[in-house]
Amino acid sequence: MSESKLRILAVAEDLFMDRGYEVVKLRDIADELGIKQPSLYYHFPDGKEQIYVEVVISALERLNIQLEHIITSHGNNIRQAMLGIGKWAHEEMKMSPVVMSKVDMPLLKEENQEQLSRMLFQKIFLPIQQMFQRGIEQGIIQNIDTAVMTGILLSMLEAMEGNINIRQDKLKSWMKSVDIILQGLLPRD
Repeated sequence: MSESKLRILAVAEDLFMDRGYEVVKLRDIADELGIKQPSLYYHFPDGKEQIYVEVVISALERLNIQLEHIITSHGNNIRQAMLGIGKWAHEEMKMSPVVMSKVDMPLLKEENQEQLSRMLFQKIFLPIQQMFQRGIEQGIIQNIDTAVMTGILLSMLEAMEGNINIRQDKLKSWMKSVDIILQGLLPRD
């Protein structure tokens, strides 16, 4: 990929993550880059939607590498992995999967919606679901619906990040939430 294309994607990612797909115009991207709007079509003939899809794919690939590292680096310690996921989401995850899937993706062509939905599932949802599944298989947590638990975890992350009413440190709140979840997931004697 050319340096120019990478620069366009980096600028577009910042704009899309800050403002959302609908609000960002090609002119905003061009202005931020200091180029003329038609120049964007040289690298992205399909325009804004193509840029957005490539930005999201690139972001999901990057996030997946980070997420997989967090999960594997904690081995069988699900508590530490969950705490790491919360810290990672707080510090690194600029895009909101919920906003992306509920607000941005419906504005895209159907094939792009399907592609990004698959990527979101494979790169974010599935690694967490597999972490819970391994925990069940190893007897670390009780038998649960791993898809539901993954959805709960991701929803909690979303709520934690979006809640301006949390007065204390969000990471401390996350730690407390993880402990509450795990006390319900630990095997019963």
